[in-house]
Amino acid sequence: MEKGNKIRFVIWGLVWLLVITCTGYGIYAYYNGYGVNGKIREQLAPIADTFNNLNKVKRFNEMGIELKATLLKKGINIKYSTTVSSLNFDFDIKEIGNDTVLYTKYNIADEAIGIVVANALFDTISVKNGHVEDELFEKFEFGELYGTTIEQGGQIKTANNTTEVYVNINNTLLETMSEDVIKNRYISEEDIQNLKDEISKSNTYTYTKSNTQLYLETTENKYIIYLRNGNYDNDLYRSIKSVINSLPLTDEDKNEFMNNYSKIDGPANFGKYTIVLDTNVEAVDYFVTKDKVIKIEIEKEKVE
Repeated sequence: MEKGNKIRFVIWGLVWLLVITCTGYGIYAYYNGYGVNGKIREQLAPIADTFNNLNKVKRFNEMGIELKATLLKKGINIKYSTTVSSLNFDFDIKEIGNDTVLYTKYNIADEAIGIVVANALFDTISVKNGHVEDELFEKFEFGELYGTTIEQGGQIKTANNTTEVYVNINNTLLETMSEDVIKNRYISEEDIQNLKDEISKSNTYTYTKSNTQLYLETTENKYIIYLRNGNYDNDLYRSIKSVINSLPLTDEDKNEFMNNYSKIDGPANFGKYTIVLDTNVEAVDYFVTKDKVIKIEIEKEKVE
């Protein structure tokens, strides 16, 4: 080999060695949290892993619906795929003020699937922060995220047929909103601790808290509960539980309700309970607005 060729050979060998070394270091840095992209991966890998291991996500996959989070260079892709269609939601990591968020936007036509994806991602952050799966949406309605802030844990905004989702990767509503704030939205047992005494003196009992109204009627054979807050949501169900736990019922009767009606999901009839949604309350003057009232009749213990 001529001397000039040898020199070129050595130079190109050094160049390729440098390229391989830099590439190797880049891969090492990425997977070990060094550099900008490596730090992003270090933040997002546990989120994607937690998402894919949620029980709700596993249930979708067992039903034949692929729901999967995959790391991107600067974000997370969440795929929702069935045998007939597929949607991909790319959540980009962004710094907004002092908060780090995962951000995506989608067309309002994809709202139903977008809610499924966003619900699971918000729950993922909650679980990653040490909470139990589903705890977030046992305390908060998903719709409340349309009125919260990024600083509180996240925000959803809809305008011009587009929905924008901001998921704070460090905070959740469970940490930023106190129990007192939550309790102000429904009737607690503490609020109606005088209920037993009052219904022993009168055949009606009323109580209003925020936008929740309770009208309770007692007859010789039944307790009749009317409750309204404008929605059949978790807060209304919490109010129902508070009323039932405050009535002079046996533990067996109370457990019967909790075991057979764990959320408001329609009318029902079981044991001593009859539940009617959108009941007619025209005769009950207590309710100014008379729609979306739930009625629960409970048979009293027969006295021999």
